[in-house]
Amino acid sequence: MVTLVNRAKVATATTGTGTITLGTAESGYQTFADAGVVNADVVRYVIEDGTAWEIGTGTYSTGTLTRVLDESSTGSLLNLSGDSVVYITAAGGDIVQPSDLATVATSGAYSDLSGLPTLGMAAFTPTTVSGANQALDVGSYNFFDAGSLTEDVTLSFTNVPTEARWTYTSEVIASSGDVSTASYVQNFSVSAQETSPQDLFFKPDGTVMYVIGTTGDDVNEYSLSTAWDISTAFFVQNFSVSSQETSPNGLFFKPDGTVMYIIGGTGDDVNEYSLSIAWDISTASFVQNFSVSAQDAFPTGLFFKPDGTVMYVIGFGRNVNEYSLSTAWDISTASYVQNFSVSAQEGVPQGLFFKPDGTVMYITGANADAVQQYSLSTAWDISTASFVENFSVSARESSPTGLFFKPDVTVMYIIGAVADVVQEYSVLAPISITLPASVQNPPSGFVALYSQISYTFYTLDGGTTVKLINEELL
Repeated sequence: MVTLVNRAKVATATTGTGTITLGTAESGYQTFADAGVVNADVVRYVIEDGTAWEIGTGTYSTGTLTRVLDESSTGSLLNLSGDSVVYITAAGGDIVQPSDLATVATSGAYSDLSGLPTLGMAAFTPTTVSGANQALDVGSYNFFDAGSLTEDVTLSFTNVPTEARWTYTSEVIASSGDVSTASYVQNFSVSAQETSPQDLFFKPDGTVMYVIGTTGDDVNEYSLSTAWDISTAFFVQNFSVSSQETSPNGLFFKPDGTVMYIIGGTGDDVNEYSLSIAWDISTASFVQNFSVSAQDAFPTGLFFKPDGTVMYVIGFGRNVNEYSLSTAWDISTASYVQNFSVSAQEGVPQGLFFKPDGTVMYITGANADAVQQYSLSTAWDISTASFVENFSVSARESSPTGLFFKPDVTVMYIIGAVADVVQEYSVLAPISITLPASVQNPPSGFVALYSQISYTFYTLDGGTTVKLINEELL
């Protein structure tokens, strides 16, 4: 049998289709080991990579998990991007039902049936539902799994017996990264360290923030006592890049924190630094540079695909330039591929960011004073980009120079050279679940993204009056 534990959900930077290396626990959850999983335990897992998902069975071994596919959104093992989450779940077959107990006993699978999980006196009859309008056939099923909600949902109850009890569950994981939903939250001043900030970057767990600028020609490091909450940031140290670049405009780190890249308008090149201690800029040392002057005479921002095989550069040439790296993360192996013009939306482009799955690109700049959003029909291929919409930040920054998103694309950060502050915006569009009018005590109907939700209902009059007797939001 598979091992079942509570609240085991972690990040993974694994790429490809092979064994997963398990990372740190997601906020509010615990690692597999902390949850009680030990070597050789077999677990049922779910992987979520952007909007893609995979369900399978894996064997745990000291921070790693093998993958045997049960089902997935693609029909095969996901080719992981390097920015995924994995958690332990249970399938219907992992739970012994009352109707199964006689079979289990006579088969000899268990000599002692005490302590086996059951689901009450009624047989457990699950089914799945989907779509914007979900009809729950209560006459045939008593457990409805909606999977991952990606849009507003309206529920209805059909074929309701005179007396019935049923449960509806889903996980709200959709976050479109739609900048039109952005709302201002707070800011944090960096003027004590930099009066012309150009770009910012966060450690993947949100506990460290970095800011680069052209006044100090250095990278400034801040620690956040509460992950992703800039109000808890405090300055730690800085690292000068003036020996390589006197107009540093863009900043990026390799996901493991061992390599830092900066770009600027004096050298017109990307400069690579090695960090002997991950994420500690005091241990940085210059390695090499790569000129982009043939494509842009004043580069201002850069971004890498999560596997390090593609680099993107933006600048006053008003193009996003794409480069292929034959050796991941080694800029000496970069070669120019193609470009995409953003001049129709921004005359002075400076900041550049991609959604983790490569399907959305964002830029910002000092002309439109807005975040411009583009959709890529082929992930990471800028030739397939098309403009979608923009979001003005001019009320708080008249010269935005850099932007960054939390990995789940629910929080956006903007920095600029006029206000000298980091601006934080929520990009959280709630999902609405509308219940039938027969439900006498409905909840608000809005569920925050990345919530797990479960509603349990009952009726004694064939559905004329329905009571919500349990609501869980995790």
